[in-house]
Amino acid sequence: MTFEEFITAHKDDDTGKLLLGRDKWPEVDMGLAVNTIESLNVLKCKVPEWYLPGILVFPSKLSAEQCSSSSTAKYKAALFLKMLAGKPDGGKTVVADLTGGLGIDSWAFASVASEVIYNEMDPILANAAKENFAKLGLGNIEVRNCKLKPGNVQEIIGDRPSPDMIFLDPARRSKDGRKVFFIEDCHPDILPLMDELLSVSKHILVKLSPMADISMTAEKLGGHTKEIHVISDGKECKELLIMIDRDWSGDYRVVACEGGVTLEFAKGEESGAVPIFPENGERYPFLFEPGKAILKAGPFNLLCGRLGLVKLGRSTQLYFAKDTGPLAGLGKVFRIVGIVELNNRNIKEMGKVFHKCEVTARNIPMTSDALRGRMGLASGDEAHIFGVRIDYPEKSGNYIVITKGTPEII
Repeated sequence: MTFEEFITAHKDDDTGKLLLGRDKWPEVDMGLAVNTIESLNVLKCKVPEWYLPGILVFPSKLSAEQCSSSSTAKYKAALFLKMLAGKPDGGKTVVADLTGGLGIDSWAFASVASEVIYNEMDPILANAAKENFAKLGLGNIEVRNCKLKPGNVQEIIGDRPSPDMIFLDPARRSKDGRKVFFIEDCHPDILPLMDELLSVSKHILVKLSPMADISMTAEKLGGHTKEIHVISDGKECKELLIMIDRDWSGDYRVVACEGGVTLEFAKGEESGAVPIFPENGERYPFLFEPGKAILKAGPFNLLCGRLGLVKLGRSTQLYFAKDTGPLAGLGKVFRIVGIVELNNRNIKEMGKVFHKCEVTARNIPMTSDALRGRMGLASGDEAHIFGVRIDYPEKSGNYIVITKGTPEII
């Protein structure tokens, strides 16, 4: 049985059992087979275009877990095209992916660039990527296996014109396998490389953990940071992308992308924005919960003027809304049923009125699970109850906001 036949036949099998029974297939590299099968299981939904059992080979499940999804890879390719604005049509375009990994981003860049330089420091990954690119019919990707370190960027690029963009996705794990979030703790540390990289290419795009601090990261990367993109798939924040331009010296802009819908603002806009807080006696029909990318990007006061929202409290990142139109795609909207004070009597009353509800605690001295427990509620969709701090002009305090069980579809 060939390796390809084995993968096709056992792609849905328990990999633990395959390892225990490896003696049945002495002709198969079982370690590579198991990594390939486990990677295929990851890529099936993440990058369906690469779910090709018996064709592609994946030597590292970790690389599959850490690689970009199809949507985020294509988003980067679109950013590259944005960077090319002003370049004469018909000219050759080149992207240098200096931390190639599994190769998903290089694959996306290859669809919009004339040539892609894929470099991976791990020779096993580099060889697998070369084989996979060939099987995918990607003839415009050149595979390199060089160590990325100060002094050898030009060596990786080779004897060719400067690339239009350099892409970097440093590994976000320490030597002992722990996840890291500071840019200087990633491997390789790209901070000592920045001057050299900018001397080679005008444009640099850096992918970082969504846990990285935006302002701190921009400060470390220097004054050439032009845009910071926060990417979410609607359920969780996936990537932080830093767009660097050698000729840029102004403030950067932040772009929060919620599943394709974007909210963009300049760095200084949030600090100058004035929040709007609720008025006593005013009725608000909707409660708005911003999406993950917007929460990460942090335009908390700006949302009031930009989208016509009313912020529940200075540190409560939820909003009252009268109109849902401007909110489409930017988060969840709940229809408000009632608002009562958060006290022992009303907490007990919730347990009498409802049985199965979702419960969320925000900016109160209690977790969501603790509040649910005190209400005696099981998880369910009868209602969605929020325990929140509301800064009314009079009688500010903690309140229960009762909404319909599921968010409005807008």
